[in-house]
Amino acid sequence: MRVSLKDILEAFEFVSADSTGEHQAFLCRQSGKVYWYVEYSDDELSELPDDIDDREKYVSKYLIKRNLI
Repeated sequence: MRVSLKDILEAFEFVSADSTGEHQAFLCRQSGKVYWYVEYSDDELSELPDDIDDREKYVSKYLIKRNLI
C-alpha cells in the first residue's frame, strides 16, 4: 500500500477540525485510498464501502490520532 503523508494529514485535519464528530476519514490498508465521510450529507464523498467497519482493511482517523499522540 502506498499513501502519501499529505493525504493522511489532510484526513487528520478534516476530522480534527469538526468538534461535533460528523466528519470521519478512513484509510484503506490495501489500496492506500482515503475515504471521506460527513454525517448528514448526500455528497458523493460520503459514500463508503460496505465493509468500512473491517478494522483489518481500514484505519479510521481515531486510530491514527491515538497512535500519533
